[in-house]
Amino acid sequence: MGERAEATARPTDHGTRTVEEKGLPMATPETYDHDKVYQELYARFIGMDVPPCTQCGSHNTASVQVGVIGLTIRLAATCLKFKLIGNGPRPGNWFCNSCQQFFDIHAKANQGVAP
Repeated sequence: MGERAEATARPTDHGTRTVEEKGLPMATPETYDHDKVYQELYARFIGMDVPPCTQCGSHNTASVQVGVIGLTIRLAATCLKFKLIGNGPRPGNWFCNSCQQFFDIHAKANQGVAP
């Protein structure tokens, strides 16, 4: 029972990476500390540099995450840079808390840099 849980890769629209490759903490049921994991993830998201909204220009934006588990629900309720949607395709990689629109940053032209 003391063995480390294996990280499994799941194909997504954004490539296939394991939990460890994403830099997320792994834990077994014996070693899982919900509060510690929450604090680590909260610090990561709160410190994240987020792009301004492509619709309204607001800097009050968030990274969009898919899935519903207790930890992500808690993060969504407490961190403005974390937008949780239920399982399914993401409508965008970013969400604007001001205008409530999903958006993506695709080309350099969208970032104010000439191609």
